Amino acid sequence: MNHEFEPFLDHVIAVERYGLVDDPDDPGGLTHTGITIPFMQSVEGYENRDIRSLTREDVIYIYHYKIWSRHRLYELPQAVAWCLGDAIINHGKYYGSRLCQRALNVTHDGKFGPNSRKAAWEIDQVQFWQKFIEVRTMKYINLATKRPKSKKYVRGWINRNTALSANLFRALPNETVQVVAPIQRAA
Repeated sequence: MNHEFEPFLDHVIAVERYGLVDDPDDPGGLTHTGITIPFMQSVEGYENRDIRSLTREDVIYIYHYKIWSRHRLYELPQAVAWCLGDAIINHGKYYGSRLCQRALNVTHDGKFGPNSRKAAWEIDQVQFWQKFIEVRTMKYINLATKRPKSKKYVRGWINRNTALSANLFRALPNETVQVVAPIQRAA
């Protein structure tokens, strides 16, 4: 399935906010729209660039090249593609892949290979997306517990999950997302 990169990019720019962030408590260091210096320098032609000089076009190129194309997200069902891409940006390739693998209920080795890709096509997309949000929320809580300086990010991290859910809900085809009536308690 080849879905468009642009709606995913719009989501990423909305949650990362276009521009520079230099928070001394953030282990990622100086970032530009969620792009860290090592991540930027891993892209051919950007090895010696100053992150402060990135343009919007550079950000689009880097995300398209390093996330969308390199991880072949265009070959995955849309919910898995968006969750995996967003997780790689937010957690790195290894931990982002592990989060998605946990939601897919496959071995979470951090290598999103053939078994993970097969499982991505076999799982109901809404069930996957709900499980991913649950698994990722626990990851955020555990991070904040282990690294107290990160507690200040929890609200933003939860907002990121909310934005991902809202954007996926709008982006997924109507036949994929079905509203289910709440379970009624027995009288």
